[in-house]
Amino acid sequence: MLRALQETDNAFKVYGTAGSTLGLYLLESAVNREVARLARVRFSAGESIYMDVLKAERSDFVSRRAPPVFRTKQWLAIVSI
Repeated sequence: MLRALQETDNAFKVYGTAGSTLGLYLLESAVNREVARLARVRFSAGESIYMDVLKAERSDFVSRRAPPVFRTKQWLAIVSI
């Protein structure tokens, strides 16, 4: 009985941590998406080089990969609960 309660408590902790981390990654993803948009606008206006656009789009791409990982961790924690 104690082991089951401990496993449930651990699953709740994993769920909470994954939710907090997911929120941060979603915020990061939104910011990187806007940075990439602004980099494209600046390049179109002739105010920056294309390398800036590539760097911003790479950061945007990388930040979009993390949220599904933490959503999956949340779902697995729900199953564990």
